[in-house]
Order: sequence, then C-alpha cells, then structure tokens
Amino acid sequence: MEVLIEQNRSNRKEQKLPNCSGRTPAQVVRYKIAQDLGVDSSEVGRGHTFLAMHTHPDKIHQNFGIFEAIQSSMSSNPESQNTCNDAVTEVLGPDSRGRFRAGGAGVCKT
Repeated sequence: MEVLIEQNRSNRKEQKLPNCSGRTPAQVVRYKIAQDLGVDSSEVGRGHTFLAMHTHPDKIHQNFGIFEAIQSSMSSNPESQNTCNDAVTEVLGPDSRGRFRAGGAGVCKT
C-alpha cells in the first residue's frame, strides 16, 4: 500500500496543469461562466472553460505561461473558439485519441 501512495504522490508532482475544479464537470463550469458573462453557454469557448478549470479559487493560475499563451491566442483569433483548431489546441497541441480537453464527458470532436 505504501508503494502505491508514493507512486501517486510522485505522479501528482509531475502534473503540469492539474485540474482545479474538483468534481465539477466541464459543462457546469461552462454554464457558470455563461451566467457570469450573461450569454448562452454555447457561446462560451473551450479556452474560457479550460482556463477556468485550471485556475485556483483564489485566482492563482497553475501555469502562468500557458495561461498567457491561451489568452493571447483567444484574443488574436476569436472566431475559432468553438472549433478543433482553437486556442487550447494551438498552445497545448492536438488532443489525444478519445479525449477533448475542457469538453466534458461524452463530447465528440466531430
């Protein structure tokens, strides 16, 4: 059991962008952002959701360099927020098979 505990500790330390939303699903985070902005949740891009999910409740960002890169990419290309070639993909690279960052459960790329 101690071996597993130590393995988990080392794995958590190696994470570059741990999720700060806890057990809150991405869809709920997107809905809360839409409520704050006063828009429909379909208008909230994946970049906004990703940044919200990786920011501590006290507004401290996990990785400031990645945070700034995603924000600048979103501001320079606002029309591609809801596509597969959005700011998150531009900064972090393409999503791996079967995964769609900040999309939530059951979301398909196509």
